[in-house]
Amino acid sequence: MILKKVIIISSTFSRDKRGGVASYIDNRALFLSNKVEATVCGLGENYRDGNVVYKSIGEPSTFKYNFIINWFRLISFCLKQKDAIIEIHNIPVGLPLFFLFRNRYFFHGPARLEAQAEGKSKTQQNISYILEKIALKLSKKIYVVSDNFRNVLKSEHPRINSRISKKLPTYKFKEDFFDSTAITADHLNFIIVRRLVKRTGVIEFVKLFINMLETQKIEENAVLTIAGEGSEEATLIELIATSGFEKNIKYLGVISEKKKIELFQIADFNIVPTLKLEGFGLVIIEAGICGCKSIVTNVDAMPEVIGYLSNQGILFDLNESSCVETFSTLKKNVYCKQEMHRLTKEKFYFN
Repeated sequence: MILKKVIIISSTFSRDKRGGVASYIDNRALFLSNKVEATVCGLGENYRDGNVVYKSIGEPSTFKYNFIINWFRLISFCLKQKDAIIEIHNIPVGLPLFFLFRNRYFFHGPARLEAQAEGKSKTQQNISYILEKIALKLSKKIYVVSDNFRNVLKSEHPRINSRISKKLPTYKFKEDFFDSTAITADHLNFIIVRRLVKRTGVIEFVKLFINMLETQKIEENAVLTIAGEGSEEATLIELIATSGFEKNIKYLGVISEKKKIELFQIADFNIVPTLKLEGFGLVIIEAGICGCKSIVTNVDAMPEVIGYLSNQGILFDLNESSCVETFSTLKKNVYCKQEMHRLTKEKFYFN
């Protein structure tokens, strides 16, 4: 069969809720749309991005109440798309399609462990696990974004050991990603762009950063800029306000895509202090395409991603001794931003 149409089942569209999975879906859809008709079905408003159509089946805020209506809309739409390949990236939104169509399932993280990390009850954890097991069993093909997530999947579901393929992220290249004339500050300039939740480790890193400033284990004028939102936002704001280092630590909240690119262009290093459940770390390549090297915790798939970039990155552990060892010796202009840009572009970007 010649592939002519692909229907991608997402959760909330990236315009309404940013995140790694949403970014992966957006760029995969753009990549596929160069060859086939690509439609993304999910929660949010209808819109179009280039050749990609975003088809709404409901609103994010009401899905838990209207899921049956939303599922009916999704099934009705898919039934009308003759010979389309269906890719499911979210189990709750795409659940009925596992029973009605032969689909491809993209595994973006272990449902049970994610529910556990979010503090959900044992019952919710078990339900998530069972639904994931059903989805895996009913899928024609299973895809993961990293070798690490392949191993996690096999660990969680030992009997699902076939039909698993790896699909690395592919990003649409834009000329404004890299600016060779971007002017960096005289001091060390760090950037964190993450969801502010426990597993991303932002609060823990900020505490360690404050400690390094207090003990003069890092350049006294070093600046850490943080962007993002999440359940730990209030904790972060209070931590900065009571630190005595407001001039060194700046919290911007949610920022635009344009602003994010500008920050990566002038930063010396991108920090990714994840504690657990990091299936890839897309922010590493988002920073890399702007010429910014990443310093990442030695967790899950992140060492694998640094390896794809010819090991142009720094690994550390989220504790005092490792932070001091890593950050106390950092200097400005110790790597070539243009080479960082080139490596990232060659591995992960398409025109």
